[in-house]
Amino acid sequence: MALLPNPVGDDKGNEQVTLRNFSSSPINLAGWRLRDRAGNEFGLSGTIAAGGTRAITMSVSSMPLNNSGDDVSLIDNQGNVRHHVSYTSGQAQPGAIVSFP
Repeated sequence: MALLPNPVGDDKGNEQVTLRNFSSSPINLAGWRLRDRAGNEFGLSGTIAAGGTRAITMSVSSMPLNNSGDDVSLIDNQGNVRHHVSYTSGQAQPGAIVSFP
């Protein structure tokens, strides 16, 4: 997972989360969601190809990526947390991509 919590310019509608599929099969994101520390959620759709990546632009403000730092969880369609990351205000510099293994 990689995050762009503080894009250069206006954050609203420009923040991004990039997901990577390490498996050999495509992943259908129907019913999957992102959740932040405050419990805000952003619903996902579409697929990620086997071995591929998918950049998701946070086009609505239902789950802003806070420039002061935050937690982001990737939750599958069964309610299981598949990945969880945290970042700090120091990592959320303008235009900086915060990458996680």
